[in-house]
Amino acid sequence: MYRSRPVSLGLVGLFLWSSACTKWVPLEPPYPQWLEEYGKLQITNERGVPVVFREPQLKGDSVWGTVVTSHWEHGDLKHSERVAAIPVESVQKIEKRGSDAATTITLWVGVGLLAGLIGAAGMSGGLGN
Repeated sequence: MYRSRPVSLGLVGLFLWSSACTKWVPLEPPYPQWLEEYGKLQITNERGVPVVFREPQLKGDSVWGTVVTSHWEHGDLKHSERVAAIPVESVQKIEKRGSDAATTITLWVGVGLLAGLIGAAGMSGGLGN
């Protein structure tokens, strides 16, 4: 199946842009009741530093989970995992990933406009037909 370059670029753009349709959404206390229901949470400590915990668990008086960090090493992006904990009394905010309605609506309006422009260009012979 043949696709024109603009359509292929549009599909790649749609995929990349659609991944940006989520944001961190604050959760309300009490945290221990639902903490383990989420696979990934962003927890902000008392200094205001947010850290993303994978598979968070409440153990004793601390939240434990896997923290993934990334860094560049000799031109390659390296990832490392470590188990980390934060005392519950140090938690300032907990957030989960949620959908961002404004970004999603903007995405679909933009896709509609792009499709209209591609269709109009194709009908006028502007796509190299």
